[in-house]
Amino acid sequence: MKRMDMKKLFLLILAALMITALLSCSVDDGGDDGGNVSGGQENLGATLTVKNASSYTLYDVKWEGTSISSSAGIVSGFSAKESVSEGFGYIYFSFYPKGSDEKMRCYTAATMDISNGDAASFTFTNNTVVVQLNNVSNQKALDKIQFPSNAVLSLTFDGRVVEKNDVIDFGKIVTNTKKSAEFSMTNSGKDLLRFIGNAPVTSSDVCIEISSQPENSTLRTNGLDTFKISCSSSAVGSYTSDISIASNDETSPYTFTVKYTVAEPAPELSVQYDEETVGNEGTVDFGQVTLEKSKTIEIFLLNTGTKKLTLTGSPSVSLTNASDCFEIVSQPIPEISAGNSSKCMIRYTPTQEGEESAILKITSDDPEKENTYIYLKGSGLKVYPSFTIYKSTSSTTNSNIVRENSTVSYSGNVRKDNTASWSFQVVNTSSEVDLRLSVHTGSAGSNISVSDANIVIAPRSNGIFTISFNPDGIVGTFSDSIVLTTNCETPKFTFTVSFTSREFGTEATLSNIYDLGGTVSPIISPNEKSYVVTFDSSYDTFSIQRSDVRCSNYASVYFDEILLETSSKSFSLSDGRIYNMRIVSEDESQENTYTFKFATKANYDDTSFSKFYLKATSSSELDIATSLLSGIYYTKKYTFSLKPVLNNPKAKVYIGPQLTSLNDMINITNNAYSSEIKLLDYSYDGVLKIAIVSESELKIKWFTIIAE
Repeated sequence: MKRMDMKKLFLLILAALMITALLSCSVDDGGDDGGNVSGGQENLGATLTVKNASSYTLYDVKWEGTSISSSAGIVSGFSAKESVSEGFGYIYFSFYPKGSDEKMRCYTAATMDISNGDAASFTFTNNTVVVQLNNVSNQKALDKIQFPSNAVLSLTFDGRVVEKNDVIDFGKIVTNTKKSAEFSMTNSGKDLLRFIGNAPVTSSDVCIEISSQPENSTLRTNGLDTFKISCSSSAVGSYTSDISIASNDETSPYTFTVKYTVAEPAPELSVQYDEETVGNEGTVDFGQVTLEKSKTIEIFLLNTGTKKLTLTGSPSVSLTNASDCFEIVSQPIPEISAGNSSKCMIRYTPTQEGEESAILKITSDDPEKENTYIYLKGSGLKVYPSFTIYKSTSSTTNSNIVRENSTVSYSGNVRKDNTASWSFQVVNTSSEVDLRLSVHTGSAGSNISVSDANIVIAPRSNGIFTISFNPDGIVGTFSDSIVLTTNCETPKFTFTVSFTSREFGTEATLSNIYDLGGTVSPIISPNEKSYVVTFDSSYDTFSIQRSDVRCSNYASVYFDEILLETSSKSFSLSDGRIYNMRIVSEDESQENTYTFKFATKANYDDTSFSKFYLKATSSSELDIATSLLSGIYYTKKYTFSLKPVLNNPKAKVYIGPQLTSLNDMINITNNAYSSEIKLLDYSYDGVLKIAIVSESELKIKWFTIIAE
């Protein structure tokens, strides 16, 4: 059916509906009906009436951008008629709201179908604007006039903001292929955004088409909608088109330009390193690399073109300068299909401190660059190792560290007719380079010697060297310096080691009384013979055997007068139990006895109390235990007595002036009142210090009584 036939059909259908049709949009001027725009019917034409025009000044009326009013504005009695050719369009109004200096604009909600010879009549009389079109089918287009609002259209593409009059470059496409792109639209204004017309996004050139219009006719604040653009051509060349978006944004239409280039299929080489593109004559930096180490990187050759890329050189990737520090480890495959890549591996091994460079050459059939050059650079870095020596092969605690220029003494017993050895652990604390060291003694004596003298230790690893002791039948103390020559920045490290040889000694160390939950002093000597061993209350027995006691190899060891041999002996445990260990020399001429007192941990270190009484001469007994838990008790009594009630009756309580050491304080009796205390006798400022000392004397709890 022809367009005019359809219009006649629409004329019959819509004629009856147009009588009551109204326009629904307003400019708020504070009145009940101010600024209303409505539609009606006059004769057989479609009529648009803008009522109450006194609420604003109508400035201009245009049809498809062509003004049909004077530049001075529209005055009362204005009448104009515009004949238009066949096509689609919309009516444009601009006006000043009453009391405002800001010009506003509005559009018809939809395009109007104007037939050739139709006329649009605009009349402004008695504050009323009448727009009349002879074609009744345009009534729908006059149903709504969209006044401008606080809606703001924002546009983004591929992560970037598209400004008005911006130029978007789609790049290069191949002949007879299509490239599509999606644009996102948001409303960053306060009012509802309305798109104008059935196809609000238009293109000025057919080479770039709008393949997808916005899905919705409106967009709420912060709402999102999209449209798509497609471009293609069978002819090589450059193409551009202006894209326009019509809406009720005050600055509408939103216009920008899209361009692209069409070319024949061709390969295109792109070089990437570390996910970044390296252009021709670009640089790949290996950074700092430790001398004697290497760094290998991967460079990817991508074919970003539309045709197979061939690497033409032999080899296809080469170094143009003779450099021993750079090496091509693996070549890429010679043919790379469109969209794919191939990997090339390059190794840098610095030969000197400071920067070194080379040039990488890549040859291909890329028509725009047959030779691609990439500059390679790196910097050699001299790194020195560092180390720590421990006087133990099993423990790396701070107490076992050997300091430079220190003296360490062998704690074991060396018989004059025997030999012993001591192994030291060396840890390479560097994470990058090997530690190389040689170990030797400072003198040529034979009593102290070194084995495992030349060692190479990898980063974060450890090695061992051993020192041997040989008294050579002599009783006495021997010492010598141990010198480590290393590849560190300070190449020499020296310390002194000593040992003592004995006859038939009775000195001993106790290695272990198994896991009793407590501790025993590790050194047992004739000058320290009494020890306390704490144990967990869950134990009731413990075991010990001869190997737990380190002493002269031929001495006899008696525990509770039972001779310890190779098998374990069991002994019972109880709080306060005392055992004796007796060591007799091989010739029975020497003997030492060691006393061990056993105590449970719960009582041994307990400093808690249940009551703590303070009593003045004329006052009743007062329990200040709760107050003392905070550490300080304030009293108005300057003279009083104290009665502590401790949970561990074997703990002790001391009192004294604030700055007095524990040794000079006075012990007061547990669970009994002390003699009379006068605060000013202890301190001029009325401060008394209290100390609760545990049975082990390892824990002290301090309190203060201050006179108010």
